[in-house]
Amino acid sequence: MENRGEIPGREGRLVAVYSGDRKSGGKEAVSSGELVAGIGLAGDGHAGSDPLRQISLFADETLRALQSEGFTVTAEQLSANLITANLPLDDLREGARLRIGEAEIELSEMRKPCGVLTKLDNRLPKRLYRRCGWLGRVVRGGEIRPGAHIEILSA
Repeated sequence: MENRGEIPGREGRLVAVYSGDRKSGGKEAVSSGELVAGIGLAGDGHAGSDPLRQISLFADETLRALQSEGFTVTAEQLSANLITANLPLDDLREGARLRIGEAEIELSEMRKPCGVLTKLDNRLPKRLYRRCGWLGRVVRGGEIRPGAHIEILSA
């Protein structure tokens, strides 16, 4: 994946935090969350199950684009933990690090559109190819809340 010149230090914002106790189900918005190093988002169904897939991120801009195109999809249905704004998620590379408050996340794998999206609209997986956000691991824990700044430490 090409990095289009985004430099460390650029800041975005955490729009929302979502958690769910099932791996294949939707998630619910929470007012705050605890990222646990080596585990993920405390209480989430994906936490602790895979060392490189502890947390998932999705761009608010992509969600809004889908909705403006007529897709009836919500953030809860995307099964992502963190909804971000003003970050070039699709332009980052594996290994990029992000800081949210005291917590740090290392991006490990681009998210792939899954079967859950097909159940919502069979056009979604194709539409979200290479625009579905990232999976990552929590390298430093800390509490996170919507509205927090997200800093790109390395791209």
